[in-house]
Amino acid sequence: MTRDRNKFLRENPAFTGIPGWKFLEGNIISMKFPRRRFGYILHGAATSARETFQGEPPFEKFRTVFEGTRNLLGHCAKYPPKNFLYLSSGAVYDPQPGKRLKEGMPCTLPEIFDSKTAWKTSKIMSESLCRIYGQNFRFPVKVARCFSFYGPGLPENIHYAIGNFLNNVKKNKNLIIKGNGKSVRSYLHIKDTITWIFKILRENKKSMTLNLGSSKKRTILEVAKKIVFSSKDKPKIIIKHLPSKGYNSQIHYVPDTTKIHTLFKVKEKINVMQAFKSMLNMQ
Repeated sequence: MTRDRNKFLRENPAFTGIPGWKFLEGNIISMKFPRRRFGYILHGAATSARETFQGEPPFEKFRTVFEGTRNLLGHCAKYPPKNFLYLSSGAVYDPQPGKRLKEGMPCTLPEIFDSKTAWKTSKIMSESLCRIYGQNFRFPVKVARCFSFYGPGLPENIHYAIGNFLNNVKKNKNLIIKGNGKSVRSYLHIKDTITWIFKILRENKKSMTLNLGSSKKRTILEVAKKIVFSSKDKPKIIIKHLPSKGYNSQIHYVPDTTKIHTLFKVKEKINVMQAFKSMLNMQ
């Protein structure tokens, strides 16, 4: 499903003419779905990263995520799917300094609703709604809490550190770290991510909550150094030491992935250095 089929195909021409593919075009909040059962539903509809970067009002972000989820679940109530996978976010977790975030750790609704908390609020409430509908209308609901990803298609001019680093290297500019470089993240390549998502969707018909991300933690400075090492011109790294203004300002944002590895036997297959070199060669 997409809000604008033609725009999607212009930006993703590889999807043009794929046998068996059909597009539903519309707004997830108000879409009237076909009166039929869909066997497998993968739901992650939200406002775009660029809309977030451009300062989208927090209520619009919340409304798209939560109301869109409720609209889709209304269809599922009439036509229960074989499997329903909701793409949530690791941002639902309360900060756990120095610890890997594990399913079952606290996810508290913020008392203040603003641009920093709208995403967490909408995802926590949407997760609950999915579980309620799944239990009441008897279809399995899986929740995948997504962390950080990278790979082809990653925007290079908004608020993603890896994207900004790659963009600067391509333009022969120094790499800028706005914070202190000590924030810890983990990054799963998009090819591995897609493989894992479809494995979760197709296998195991039980309801569950899983972390979806890499277990290999790195500081932002370490990531910048790997990108510099992968480049030809070896630009400098400049650390600004500015305070974070993002919606996810956790210093240590790394998932515990024991559960997904145990249940689905997934593996990280993409080498990060080879991936960075490949991304630097893309125009």
